[in-house]
Amino acid sequence: AYPVLDNGRVVGTLTFSALSRVMPGQWSTTRVRAVMNPAWTQVDPDSTLQDALRLLMAHEKHLLVIVSPAGALQGILSQTDILAALNAAGDRDETRTEETTPEPELG
Repeated sequence: AYPVLDNGRVVGTLTFSALSRVMPGQWSTTRVRAVMNPAWTQVDPDSTLQDALRLLMAHEKHLLVIVSPAGALQGILSQTDILAALNAAGDRDETRTEETTPEPELG
């Protein structure tokens, strides 16, 4: 999904599946507004990754639109992005644990 902007403000999202429902002969006359999803899930730039993942799961979405308090697009965040970041953080934690765990003495 991709955010749709009107004068710098997010007004919806557009997905590949929505585009695929438009017949090729209708592309020159179909407006984006007609196929976009006007109900999107947004998150504040200062939200935590955990909060963002909860939003995605609660709304059964794969993408969050990051919108400033003034309504300006700040970016997009996918479920895959969040899970990759959490996985990377977990890998770093495991590495630190391995580095600080003393080896057992043999004998």
